[in-house]
Amino acid sequence: MKEKIEKKLFKLNYLILTPKIHSFGGFFESFCFGLKLKSYYNKKLILAIPLVDVFRHFKINERKFDYDLIFKVFLKLSIKEKIYSVFFSIWLNLNLILIKIKLRTLFKIIFNIKNIDNIIFYNIGYSDDKNNYNNYNLDNYNFVYKADISKYLINKSNKKIESSEKDIKKICFCIRDLNYQKIKEISINAAANIENYRDSLLFLLDNKYSIVRVGEPMMSKFSLDHKNYKDTTKFKNHLKELKDTMLKSDIYFGTSGSHAHAAELYSLKKIISNSVDFRFLSASFSLNNWTIFKKIFDLKQKKFLSLSEIYEFYNLIETDRKRFIYIENDKSEIFDLLKNGLNNLFINKEHEKKLKDFHSIRSYYINKLPLLERPSRLYEQAKTNIPFEYLKNHLYQNKNLDELSLKFYKNI
Repeated sequence: MKEKIEKKLFKLNYLILTPKIHSFGGFFESFCFGLKLKSYYNKKLILAIPLVDVFRHFKINERKFDYDLIFKVFLKLSIKEKIYSVFFSIWLNLNLILIKIKLRTLFKIIFNIKNIDNIIFYNIGYSDDKNNYNNYNLDNYNFVYKADISKYLINKSNKKIESSEKDIKKICFCIRDLNYQKIKEISINAAANIENYRDSLLFLLDNKYSIVRVGEPMMSKFSLDHKNYKDTTKFKNHLKELKDTMLKSDIYFGTSGSHAHAAELYSLKKIISNSVDFRFLSASFSLNNWTIFKKIFDLKQKKFLSLSEIYEFYNLIETDRKRFIYIENDKSEIFDLLKNGLNNLFINKEHEKKLKDFHSIRSYYINKLPLLERPSRLYEQAKTNIPFEYLKNHLYQNKNLDELSLKFYKNI
């Protein structure tokens, strides 16, 4: 039933969007791509807004994201779109209530319903990378990332801010660290030490950049005294500060994961270090974005894996956590990345070839992943720039990587 409704309304020029409210990164990804799908195919929008959370994604309390942005989009809809949105929101939440009180499971057992998701559902329309629109064989589905959704984020007051501060270069800075585990279980492999970024931040401040650190109150304390540096992680309204900062910023500088997806919604240039997002590339779709990845050491082979080997053994790395060690980027790697990203260093032929090799390797091995683990066509055009020195040292096995492996293994 659900699929028939989605397909029927899509043919009638309506796209349904169920934003993920239970997950920070999930919200920004679903909200961003939902709006891009609507804009790219010039559809009218139906918002199915979940008010009941059945996932309990966070340890401390039931956090919801982000009704403020959802409401702003709702206000921009036509009367007909608003009526449809209210109806589908009520219907969705009735389904979520049935799920929350376990009646969905009971009905499935009693009536032996195999396709229960099509009758009592968690979401309808677009909600994440795995959605029915992905199966409609839509033309140019892999170019949806190009859609312009700025009209949903910018209002008159924002334009005044832009015009008054247009000469100031602004950086939105975020490092996810181990303290984030207190509010949400994340892979330890995704965390980083903010102290390794101090030299890079001082370089930015010395070169007339304004930096605002965003994130959560649980993130590590970090002292940096400068008139152009502001830390909003301990603010009570830290989420609002994050959105306001991204709206005013030119560049996102930090780690991969949820905050990089938020940066994509606001169309920020991204300079990402310590990335472990080998599949989705932190929702990057431009060579104007720059990335370096964490190194991965294989205890069995006693060596650091090259990028090509990481993709080759990706499933094994994801499942055998004891065998592989993730190593953070050091200060010099982060600083080199930053300079490359800021200056958009010229790509010579050798750099271009290695970059093409990297993206070819990623594409080849991503397409070999099991279907449920493979990014959808929305991510087919994902790409990022990578500093030449990093590619030279990490794309394939080489003497430098051998020496680094030997040195690291001796110190374990």
